[in-house]
Amino acid sequence: MTPTKLAAAIIGCVLAASASLADVVTTRANVSVEQALANLTAAAEAADATIFAVIDHQKGAESIGVELRPTVKVIFGHPQFSTPAIAASQLMGLLLPLEMLIWEDADGVVYLSVPEIDHEAKKLGLDHAHPSVEIIEDALAMMVAAAAG
Repeated sequence: MTPTKLAAAIIGCVLAASASLADVVTTRANVSVEQALANLTAAAEAADATIFAVIDHQKGAESIGVELRPTVKVIFGHPQFSTPAIAASQLMGLLLPLEMLIWEDADGVVYLSVPEIDHEAKKLGLDHAHPSVEIIEDALAMMVAAAAG
């Protein structure tokens, strides 16, 4: 590969990564990773939502001898919110159920990262005008606020 082609490939990768990060909303939490997870769990239970999975990336990293700051992925949802969206555009099944990444940076600050629903839904064929998009956005915002403390 020529240096020019290599540079073009690197620039393309950087631009693709930047575009992907634009589709993520990150909020600073006022609590620890553990407390944010507990807050999210309580909010999900109060909303009669289901927590489908809690993936502890730090624990997984430890299992192979890699150090990783606290990083937890939570998959959650409620069919009342997700089913109409998936019925309108089955590709929404790629976005739903919802996901939240709860993570701690190198300075010990905790963040909550979630997909930017409106933009992601549009890419999957569901316009913002569809009532499900606003319902999902509102539900996710409520869960982020609860988890953040």
